[in-house]
Amino acid sequence: MGNGSSRQDWGGTALPLLLLEHPSPKLATPLSDDLLAVIQEQVLPQLALAHGARDGAPGDAADERTPPTDNEVALLATLAVEQGLVGALGLVASLLRQGLSIESVLLLLVAPAAQLLSEQWLTEVRTFTEVLAGLDVLKQVAEALKVS
Repeated sequence: MGNGSSRQDWGGTALPLLLLEHPSPKLATPLSDDLLAVIQEQVLPQLALAHGARDGAPGDAADERTPPTDNEVALLATLAVEQGLVGALGLVASLLRQGLSIESVLLLLVAPAAQLLSEQWLTEVRTFTEVLAGLDVLKQVAEALKVS
């Protein structure tokens, strides 16, 4: 773990681990080393294997489920603000396991969730600080899913 690198290679699939180095400001305490190890060694490799094994590259596979619903977009925005990175990654991991492609997660879930947070700020549903924290979490989710 302690190599200081922001990327790790799992069977030819490199995933940025920036999210592990910069925990969400919404967390009361930084993620414990044990939790970081579980995310880095178990969650992210499983996601990479699940989506990297199809046609050789993550996200190349067609979706095996319907696109994210408006409720799932709203849930991701809420989780990003209220539960931080752990909550947001939990939802994303669940949708990936259900067969949603990485591209669909990024384009049809993360991007609309960011837009929703912006709209919530403009309508004064959320404070600027909440929106900023939520957008930071969504950025970390996107970085975790990007493949070089």
